[in-house]
Amino acid sequence: MQTFVNTADNDKLYANEDNQMNESTPREDLLSNLVPQAIFLGARKLYDLVLTLLFTVIAVVTLLVSAIVAIFN
Repeated sequence: MQTFVNTADNDKLYANEDNQMNESTPREDLLSNLVPQAIFLGARKLYDLVLTLLFTVIAVVTLLVSAIVAIFN
């Protein structure tokens, strides 16, 4: 289904370039108005990195504890 937009303010509708509706969430809409896109993407990558490191540390500590328990049993 084509989406039409009024790009020239002359009451004529033109086909949208991607023919898609904007399916962003309300949270993304709010953040896109407050935070520039580059900062938002950078913060998201940093958040992903922190989560990855957190779960990696949890896995390594679990392996070390299980190895220590296995040695003393």
